[in-house]
Amino acid sequence: MSEAIVICAEDSVYDVAARMDDETYTELVNYISHKNYPVGYSKKQKRRLREKALSFYVANQSLFHKGVKGKKQRVVTAANVKAVVEEMHTSVVGGCHFGINTTQQKIAERYWWRTMSEDIRHYVRTCDR
Repeated sequence: MSEAIVICAEDSVYDVAARMDDETYTELVNYISHKNYPVGYSKKQKRRLREKALSFYVANQSLFHKGVKGKKQRVVTAANVKAVVEEMHTSVVGGCHFGINTTQQKIAERYWWRTMSEDIRHYVRTCDR
């Protein structure tokens, strides 16, 4: 089942099925920190979790993506995508309604999620200002 959140306009719903949910986030943190697999995982699921974990690390109980050139990017879960994009695009600190490329650069300096480029592009294009 896919969940959806509103990214900018009230009538603009964006699918978040491809983003990291809280359950996946927790599974990665537990595996990376303690090498614990979720109960009931098959061999195939365990292998996929191990492979996925290679791209991440945990610091201060938070999940980070191993970015290009050692960049530390905090992983954003699906539930927090809207808040991060909105803050970085509209706030004085983030961007004061900068365009797509500048907003992407500012977010990528600190954060990561799988559909980041698509989400930022969609948000900026549908933003009212």
